[in-house]
Amino acid sequence: MSPPSQTTFLLIPGAFCPSTFFSLLTPLLTASGYSALALDNPSFGKSPSKPPASGYDDAAALRSTIERFADQGQNIILVANSYGGFVASEGTKNMSRRDRAAAGKPGGVVHIILLSSILVQVGQTVKDVLQGLTPFSMEVEEGGDAYLPMMTLEMLGDMPVPLFQSLERGEQLKYAAMCREHCALAFADKATYAGYEHVPTTVVIGGRDVAFSVAFQEEQFEKAVERGVQGLRRVLLDGDHCMMLSQPEETAKVCLEVAEGI
Repeated sequence: MSPPSQTTFLLIPGAFCPSTFFSLLTPLLTASGYSALALDNPSFGKSPSKPPASGYDDAAALRSTIERFADQGQNIILVANSYGGFVASEGTKNMSRRDRAAAGKPGGVVHIILLSSILVQVGQTVKDVLQGLTPFSMEVEEGGDAYLPMMTLEMLGDMPVPLFQSLERGEQLKYAAMCREHCALAFADKATYAGYEHVPTTVVIGGRDVAFSVAFQEEQFEKAVERGVQGLRRVLLDGDHCMMLSQPEETAKVCLEVAEGI
């Protein structure tokens, strides 16, 4: 087992979601001696100061961060929520500890933890996987804005917020207000690498997830196993789509169990 000081968690949020959604999980990991850094995807949020970013841009940004910690000899565990699973999978290309060791380099990704996420196959897009499963369109009209809006509080009315419906209403509204537009380019990039096929991966399914149903997540897992993917492990928690907010202690326990097994 590697000491905690040699392991870093990199936390990747889902579409429309900021890195602050990991604010409850991060201190639980660092309290055990591990480093933990939550990242914002470049495709998150619309700003006149930055150009639209694709899923490939998100993966490249993650790869750069992985390399920075790996060059210090760190074992890296990626923790990705929802769309972040595409980023983690694509971003692991050439970044696993095995691949880096073969190139004479230290450190690298040793495990991927997917929280209510997706298993995109090489050649697929996020849009391919989620077509018909999301409450919003992932299409952008020709000549239109490249960014897709998140459901607003006005649109939701009195309905629970699908990402974290198990939280108290006030907490739901607080976190919903942190969501921002997301660049549609991120959903149209074809995966060129499936990191979960090459790095041990824990698939954590939220039993109360209404954004991605349990049946959908189970089907993804079973199909990957049927394709012969090795090193997959499935864990079921009684959480919603953003279980790092609704069940931070239970989510931390899964993460720490993985780290302790390295």
